[in-house]
Amino acid sequence: MRSIPLKKEDNKDELYHGLRSPIGLTFLNGFAVSLACTPLDVIKNYWIYKDSNEVFNRGFYANKGLSLHKIPKNTNTLRIIRELYRYRGLRTFWTGLLPTMMFNIPSNIIFFNTYYYFLNAMGFSPGIAGIQARTITTLFVSPMEFIRTRVQAQIGDELFLNINRVGAKVNKHRSFLFDSKRYLNIYQLWSGLWITILRDVPFTAVYWTLTEKLRSRIVLQGETDSGPKKTLKLFSIAAFSGTVATLVSHPLDIVKTNIQTHSFNHSLLGKGQISPGRIVSSLFRRRGFQNFYTGVFPRILKIVPSCAISLSLFELCRK
Repeated sequence: MRSIPLKKEDNKDELYHGLRSPIGLTFLNGFAVSLACTPLDVIKNYWIYKDSNEVFNRGFYANKGLSLHKIPKNTNTLRIIRELYRYRGLRTFWTGLLPTMMFNIPSNIIFFNTYYYFLNAMGFSPGIAGIQARTITTLFVSPMEFIRTRVQAQIGDELFLNINRVGAKVNKHRSFLFDSKRYLNIYQLWSGLWITILRDVPFTAVYWTLTEKLRSRIVLQGETDSGPKKTLKLFSIAAFSGTVATLVSHPLDIVKTNIQTHSFNHSLLGKGQISPGRIVSSLFRRRGFQNFYTGVFPRILKIVPSCAISLSLFELCRK
């Protein structure tokens, strides 16, 4: 396929001339991101699940003979980490690693190749190319993202209700899938798809637009920089862009997680069909706008290294 002719005065063409996305590198990127970021996903998803289960938390404390005023009101990242480690040990932070890898690896392969196609072959801007590539990717990998979210959030049921849904390392995903047959149909594997796309569209648009503008100004102007200096610049760009994009999109991530875990959310059981509007109303009624930023810090901690790894990969894919 012939690419669009390059113009030297065009920063975008100069930036992407010769860009390639080898499947081997995208595979390694997905594996590295999964291994490094699964603990932060576990913390975030468990935190959102726990925070949204108001009825569940009250029941747990009542069964322990504790007064309701002793329920922690200001949960933070360190408290969540201590709670998970105390009840489940170190291995729990890699709960859902298998579906995470099954999500991240094809996600990276599909995204980078479609992003490259829309950017170079179609001549789209970074923001538009990113949005189109992310939408296509989400349609393909949404079922694995759904399973990952539920497996990680499901830790709460075992900790407090002693329901053995998450068993040994090999059996927990199998147990989840077999158990799900009683409650889920095939269409629910795409549960939260549209809210996921709505979350990823602003994230992708903000992230790639900021990243490409900053890289064209900072990295291209310092082509003689040494390897470590260039890597530090890329990391800083990824960290800044990823943080801004996360702050913009996190409220939609809260809604998505609640949609995907509502079947064992004890605060929502028996309340009829769950819709995004109903969840938004429930979240806002309890603690106002701050409820939509529950777990934002571990998500930022997850996004920064994953974006840095991906951006480094993207740089390796250039000539």
